[in-house]
Amino acid sequence: SVLYLPAPQLFDSLQEQRILLSSYSPDPIRLEHSLAMKDSILNCSLLLIDDLGTESGASSRYADLLAVIDSRQGPGRKMIISSNVDPASLRDHYDERLLSRLVGGFAVYRFFGEDVRLALNRRRRGG
Repeated sequence: SVLYLPAPQLFDSLQEQRILLSSYSPDPIRLEHSLAMKDSILNCSLLLIDDLGTESGASSRYADLLAVIDSRQGPGRKMIISSNVDPASLRDHYDERLLSRLVGGFAVYRFFGEDVRLALNRRRRGG
């Protein structure tokens, strides 16, 4: 199975689960959905995280990303992370532990050329 999540949505899902689990009487439907989402995040065959670096800088979000990366280590659980943040600028966004996993644990591919979203938008407008 493949799961695509923009980084802010990934972090929001993990934060919601944390809040629900710490609640005295969480909504059972929301909790079940939240637990299923986390299970999908941790156990899907391929997790695609889009736009890493656009999320707000809460330390709990970094801990969540560390936990996701660490728990997905092993066979059958691949990850692709896209970001517009230059690898050299990651130091401005993340602490050393997270930076180590991002830079040391993933192959970095740079894509050059025109932004696809801008090109599609221009074509739609007839430009």
